[in-house]
Amino acid sequence: AALTGVNHWPSFAGRYGTRREALRLIAAYGGSFDAAFSALWGVPVEPVSLARRGDIVKYVDAEPHLGVCVGSSVAVLGEEGLLFAPISGCEVCWRIG
Repeated sequence: AALTGVNHWPSFAGRYGTRREALRLIAAYGGSFDAAFSALWGVPVEPVSLARRGDIVKYVDAEPHLGVCVGSSVAVLGEEGLLFAPISGCEVCWRIG
């Protein structure tokens, strides 16, 4: 909500409990991870090279995660809290604002 002015969490809260259910919910928004979030935010997916501070990025380790560009790093939520990883671990971005 702080980045886009819209709180999308109510659309997802309590609607999945497993990885499979989460993927099914994402697919309902657009078919793929990237397409779902493009539809959700109403902006096209862009190359990560265009990411600016505050843009949403897709960070990938074992699975894709959403993160926030903070310059040459990305802030992502990990099991132990907020983590900062190199933006080189990101595949695409959504330019917000």
